[in-house]
Amino acid sequence: MAQIKGRNTLTQQAVQGQFEVVQPLTQTDLLVKDSQGRLYRAGETQESQIQITQVQVQRQGNVKPSVREIRLEDEAIAEALSQIPQSDRVYLSGLLTVEDAEDLVPPNYPDRFNSIRVQPGSGIASVHLEAASPAEVIRILGDYSASGSLIVRSIHVQS
Repeated sequence: MAQIKGRNTLTQQAVQGQFEVVQPLTQTDLLVKDSQGRLYRAGETQESQIQITQVQVQRQGNVKPSVREIRLEDEAIAEALSQIPQSDRVYLSGLLTVEDAEDLVPPNYPDRFNSIRVQPGSGIASVHLEAASPAEVIRILGDYSASGSLIVRSIHVQS
């Protein structure tokens, strides 16, 4: 967990609170999650949604990560991800090529971290996932077929 003081870079309002650390992004930036499950890049770079003035990180228990890879070859995304646990501490990262993606428009949040980014092409799209929740991926991409590989990172915290 991280106790953070800083400013929201979009609104310039003060930010103070406790966030769960999802993963480090750079030497100065962390990917953090608030109590509602929203992701933010917190740090010192221009890409940060929260500019940190003070941070204190504490381990809340014994953290055991597990990592596995899923490869998709023109498979339905919802079906390929159906075996992944729907936990709030399971994250998907990787690159997918999505077929028939002309109408694919993921949400774009200006005030928080976008874990699903789409680079459109003609008929296909490259989809970059970084610490995306399986539920969100299924909600946004579940009706599409894709090829590529994903890393599934599960975090188990024991008190």
